[in-house]
Amino acid sequence: MKIAGFEGTTEEIKNFFQDNGLKAESFFEPAEKPIGTLWLVVPGALTFIALATLTLLRSLPPAQQLLLFVVACFFGIWCAVVLQLWFKNAWATGLVALGCLLLALVALGVVTPVQMLEEVKGLKK
Repeated sequence: MKIAGFEGTTEEIKNFFQDNGLKAESFFEPAEKPIGTLWLVVPGALTFIALATLTLLRSLPPAQQLLLFVVACFFGIWCAVVLQLWFKNAWATGLVALGCLLLALVALGVVTPVQMLEEVKGLKK
């Protein structure tokens, strides 16, 4: 068995630590506890609700529209952070954060879907 630079049987590794007065806990890090699915589902649902409300209720006052935009961005970033903690992948985090921001801008009416698609195609070049 080979563990973090130590090679030998389980008994040999155990004896090595006991013979030298060492504690194995100080050498090996415990596995991280997984983040619950609820930490992604709740902000995802709240992002969806904020974006849907922002899209469907165009008659809201500008202050309320801005509040919904900020709420959608906040929960979108929360989703991106949770995905980063889960997968430790910067590309996935960036894609989710950018996607949420673009969807929020479309929902707010700052950018039309056609303009957004043209800008995204322009980024590929």
